[in-house]
Amino acid sequence: MPMGQWKSPILTGSWQDELSALLQARNLGQQETTLGRLFSDLGVDFFRLDWSLEGSSGASGQVVTLTNCPKSWIDRYYELGLQEFDPKLDLCRRSITPTVWDLYHLPADMDAKERFYWEALLEVQLDFMVTIPMRSAHSFSMLCVSLPRNQGQQTLEHICSHAYSLAPYLHDAVDHLMGSSAEPPSLTQRELECVMWAAEGKTAWETSQILSISERTTHFHLRNAMQKLGAANKMHTVSIAQRLSLLPERRAHSQNDAADRAPAGENLLLPAAAGLRLTGTDGDLR
Repeated sequence: MPMGQWKSPILTGSWQDELSALLQARNLGQQETTLGRLFSDLGVDFFRLDWSLEGSSGASGQVVTLTNCPKSWIDRYYELGLQEFDPKLDLCRRSITPTVWDLYHLPADMDAKERFYWEALLEVQLDFMVTIPMRSAHSFSMLCVSLPRNQGQQTLEHICSHAYSLAPYLHDAVDHLMGSSAEPPSLTQRELECVMWAAEGKTAWETSQILSISERTTHFHLRNAMQKLGAANKMHTVSIAQRLSLLPERRAHSQNDAADRAPAGENLLLPAAAGLRLTGTDGDLR
């Protein structure tokens, strides 16, 4: 079910340092440690990133899992064969919509396998979580983040929006490390400018005002950049461009910068993450 506007702070300072460490990690262990720090800063207890290399037929090949869940939980997951009928993975492969799962408000018409799966998660107290799927040219990933049940709506939206903003970086980091990303073609100067301002948190309209072009032309250049880089969305485009050092260093805005004429606070925000679907509840994050 669609949720309200998600807005996430642009990832600067220590967050940007952690993202750089994530993209430059030389092995999965370093990536997992960096993810642990990032999600700890968010107040998240548990995370899991499942990444797989996809064949031309859509079948999964090489599989990677990064998580801070206790080893006993992971062993139990595979011991029971839950990966064979994981409803979260199944939905994420069919839809790119982020989804919140509340195990206390699941539909009554579940089949036996689904009920068995959710009961196994309840045993380890993973009863409230958000999943965010990502897909690129040759790979798929699902980020699953546990949510605190005893926090307010604002805290939950804060965690969800940050997780949504992080997902493209996480997917691209594993893509790069596992060698599934081919060297992309070069971008035109205008495409680079549009992606650079997207990295600054600007909307297409704000970028059009800065570059003195139409909003439609801005969208055109962003789409071209996304296609050339094999990205899934605008944030994924920014992540790939940053990893490949295609973008210039971020600069301080002057008082006369056209970007400073944006509405108050807009230059600190990433685009809203639309389309969150809440599974098994009446539409409110609990």
